Formats: sequence, structure tokens, C-alpha cells
Amino acid sequence: MDGPTYGDIPDLRMRFVDEVGFSYWFGLTGGSAYHFLRGAQAVRMNATRVAGEFGAFWALFWGFDRAVTAARRREDPWNAIVAGGATSGFLALRRGARAVARSSLSGAAFFALFDCVDYAVRNTLCVRTPDPDGPPPLRAVAAAPIGSRPMPVSGGFLEMPPPRPENEVKEIPAAGLGY
Repeated sequence: MDGPTYGDIPDLRMRFVDEVGFSYWFGLTGGSAYHFLRGAQAVRMNATRVAGEFGAFWALFWGFDRAVTAARRREDPWNAIVAGGATSGFLALRRGARAVARSSLSGAAFFALFDCVDYAVRNTLCVRTPDPDGPPPLRAVAAAPIGSRPMPVSGGFLEMPPPRPENEVKEIPAAGLGY
């Protein structure tokens, strides 16, 4: 066999195609539902345009996100925030420098808000089992003058602690239930 096999293709390429395809589908269904209120002709004329815009935005976002991740050599929420700002700014290039700055800031703010909401939802809705070793030790606090607020020595994104590892799922046999 001369050509590359399916196993030789890196996961990022397949994930890129999957993400862009999903965003195209999302834009197609959302655009169809939105333009359905105007009639069938509006759906035929506008749904594919909206789908293409969603796909193009997500393709640019994915490319900027992977570039920022490769440059920083870490995977954290700042990559998505920077990539969202860069994507929004890139799409506003034709309208001038002020539009680029405004779009970049609004895109970065949107993705920062999205990441904060995602973090809050994941931490409040996740059920955690108690740690058998007891509570974690307190974090070290830097010395601060009297009357001022002490600052932690090390903090995560927006001084939030890093996420805990996923919980283990244990199977419990259902003895005597007749299965």
C-alpha cells in the first residue's frame, strides 16, 4: 500500500472536519428555523448562506485556536478567548481598523463569558464523591501588610482552582434481581 492509511491521519485533521461539519449543520438547521417564519422561499435563499457563515467562522476559530495552543504549548481557556477575538477581528478586516478592534474585543469578551459560564456550570452540576483522604490542604498565602487582603501564591485561570479529576464510576452488581 503506497498511500497513507486511515490510522496515519492525525486526530486534529479529523476533528477539524468534524467541528466544521457540525457548525455547518448547526447553521443550516438554525438558519432554516429562523427563516421558516418568512416562508419556504426565504429558507431556500438564506439557510445555506447562514450555514456557510457558521462553517467559515468555526473553521477560522479552530485554526486560530490550534495556532495559539501550539504557540503557548498549553491547553487552557485563554486559547479560546484569544482565538475568538482573533476570529472576530479577522472577519471584520474589510470594515477598517476600528471595526477590527471593536469586533476583536467583543469576540474575546463573548468567549470569556462563555468559558466562565461553562466553568461555573461544570463545577456546580457535577456530583463529587468525598475524598477518602480528607479535605485538601490549604493553599499557601503570601505575606501581606496588615489591613490588606492576602493574595494567593499560585492561582489558576481568574484565580480559580484547577478542575478536579473526573470521578470514577464503580459498577455495583445487581444480585438477586433476576437479570
